Amino acid sequence: MKGFPLLLTSMSGSVGGLTFSHNRGGSYVRDRAVPTQPNTAFQAIVKGAFGTLSTAWSASVTAIQRTAWELYADNTPLVDKLGQSFIPTGLNMYIRGNTGLLQAEFARVDDGPVTFGLPTVAAIAVSSMSTATEIASITFDVNDPWVGDDDGYLFIFASRPQKPSIGFFKGPYQLAGTVAGDSTTPPTSPASITVPFATVAGDRVFFRATVIDGEGRKSADQFFSILTT
Repeated sequence: MKGFPLLLTSMSGSVGGLTFSHNRGGSYVRDRAVPTQPNTAFQAIVKGAFGTLSTAWSASVTAIQRTAWELYADNTPLVDKLGQSFIPTGLNMYIRGNTGLLQAEFARVDDGPVTFGLPTVAAIAVSSMSTATEIASITFDVNDPWVGDDDGYLFIFASRPQKPSIGFFKGPYQLAGTVAGDSTTPPTSPASITVPFATVAGDRVFFRATVIDGEGRKSADQFFSILTT
């Protein structure tokens, strides 16, 4: 067993009845827990989007379009949960960029991006949230490229209300709303987003924000939270 700790430093996920992970104290292994209700209705929608996009990749996306996604993926490395850089596949990037669009019932983007890298997005935050209206004020930089992109969107996902002492929320998040870019009349900050869960004063609500631009490129996720009033 002397080599086991070294092995754990590069492992994450489940094998058989064991789950490998890490935290601030280092790597560890535990018995794998099987949830009694692994899927919510919203998670089922996300899984459905994965299936739809996987089928489209093979049946609808042309060879030229797939090659463009592969080229984009080869030139746009991502970072995994362990902080390690990796090169995704074209299919990975196609699903990554289009899942949010399908969740919001927007048209998917089949043409591969011609601009390498992830969209540039400044800090997004929540400035206030009222329990009377369940509306959160989301602030963003009006100079971000997606704001003037007719096919660009800011996606805001929200958590169910949590105790105020909670400092981290892994998920799941539910799509709360979108802000559409517009080259003629760009959206202004802050945007009003209605959270899909009832809250009471003092609850902490966590948010996940991401941008998908007109080329189907998805930005890195941003996370933030607020205590409701």
